[in-house]
Amino acid sequence: MVGEYDAADVSLWFIYAVYKYYEYTKDVNTIRHFMPAIKEIIDGYIRGNDYYFMENNLIKLKMGKLTWMDAEYNNIIFTPRSGMPVEINALWYNALKTYEFLCNEVSIGYDDSYKNIYKYIEKNFENLYMHDGKIYDVLPDDFRLRPNFIFAFSLPFPVLNNFNKYKNQVDKYLITPYGLRTLSPEDPDYIPVYTGDRLHRDRAYHNGIIWPWLAGPYITAAVRSGNSASDLLDYFSSLYNMRKIPELFDDDGTPKGCILQAWSYGGINKILL
Repeated sequence: MVGEYDAADVSLWFIYAVYKYYEYTKDVNTIRHFMPAIKEIIDGYIRGNDYYFMENNLIKLKMGKLTWMDAEYNNIIFTPRSGMPVEINALWYNALKTYEFLCNEVSIGYDDSYKNIYKYIEKNFENLYMHDGKIYDVLPDDFRLRPNFIFAFSLPFPVLNNFNKYKNQVDKYLITPYGLRTLSPEDPDYIPVYTGDRLHRDRAYHNGIIWPWLAGPYITAAVRSGNSASDLLDYFSSLYNMRKIPELFDDDGTPKGCILQAWSYGGINKILL
């Protein structure tokens, strides 16, 4: 059986992981080994493929089920995000900057054409994704309030640095003591409970259900903007004090999904400061 390789973010998260490995180990030899792969990943996004391509220096998805919000059942995609998802392009910017940083660390030349791409993103990201009082989850026309834009502030090379300007919307509609809602309760598609058969569970999966792993990026973004780390950790104390952190929570704090989830632990126990 051949696996499906249909995610637009996995290779970008790999580049993030390489950066974090170097941050913790300073292992130049291993990083040098990975550099050709990182360059090939970046060039692959620029060339494009059957799933995504670069348009105006941003990454555009050709179909709706290519991000971490990928629930699908009987050919129904419950969170279609074709276009230019905000976290994909925050990761894209982070990948370009990471490669430049690592090239300097291991004394490899950096292609200036990559710099032209990330300079464009730096200049235009906020105006593209955040204007007229709206935060766009996916360009050109999806401005439903979801937590994905937080990665623009939380990655090692953040494309934005003024999280406090937008934090009130997160705090009002998305934040809970157990993580972040995947959709604002004000949205007509919001679902507060993960229950029922697979059709109903998958429909709810990224349309309101709380994901604890998102607490980590939120804390990182907030602390970088001058908020108190101790206050934030106090707020999420119920989550941090759990012996078994699950995959999901209903809106009332009832654990759901996988009873012991790796990325729930990873998201909150390695705060990305």
